[in-house]
Amino acid sequence: MMLIANLYNLLSNEVQYLGSRQGSVSPDVIERKANTVIVPEKFKTDIEALERYIGHPLETGLCIKVDLAELLTVIPRERKRADAYNTLRRFLKNEFGVELIINKKTKKTMSKKVFLVGKVHEIGPATIMSVQQEIQNDLNVLTDGRKVVVSLDILNPKDIEVSFERMATDDLLKQDMINTADADVITGEGLDNFRMPEPIPRAPFGTYFNCFIDQTEFIDCYKKSARALGASRMKDIKLEITPEFAKLKLAY
Repeated sequence: MMLIANLYNLLSNEVQYLGSRQGSVSPDVIERKANTVIVPEKFKTDIEALERYIGHPLETGLCIKVDLAELLTVIPRERKRADAYNTLRRFLKNEFGVELIINKKTKKTMSKKVFLVGKVHEIGPATIMSVQQEIQNDLNVLTDGRKVVVSLDILNPKDIEVSFERMATDDLLKQDMINTADADVITGEGLDNFRMPEPIPRAPFGTYFNCFIDQTEFIDCYKKSARALGASRMKDIKLEITPEFAKLKLAY
């Protein structure tokens, strides 16, 4: 009887051990299931961009809801339609178990009319790169060479960021102030004889001398001029000045 009891205990312990090991392995398999998917070359760029957008790797059961206009900035397509993503959506669903839901209703409201460098530009996902190049061309004329480099960024459907990076190392910093050199770059004052509808304050001895003006005064003049020129109405404007660049953050 003692032999039978020992044999029973030995077999029972083996069963418990195998059972507990299976329990510890199973969750690892589930957690890493998405990472074992072999992504075809044609989807690699899209998947990488999507993971950067959501801030973490794709996981089984994930549901991603995004406006079409915003998705076009994350994963560009030549055809600006939701059905341009049908193949990607099927791949995500079948291979990753991820649902990509595209909202098409906000497409028209994404584009904004923005006053920059002497003109009002229509800026949206479909036009941002061509507008950026057009503004750069105007800046090259305004500054007599590539002395300022512009960069446009659509942060979300209601916010646009515009950065003007200076190639020169001039000292254009003063607390809560903006130098007229930066102001003229942003507004395009003087480009093809352009003048702001609401002029910014100048030094009494003429416009050929740079001076500093209060940032709130500049923002007020910029906002009024933009409105007079037919630009989209802005809810808020923030201005950031550093030794390297002047940056506008426009909220609509």
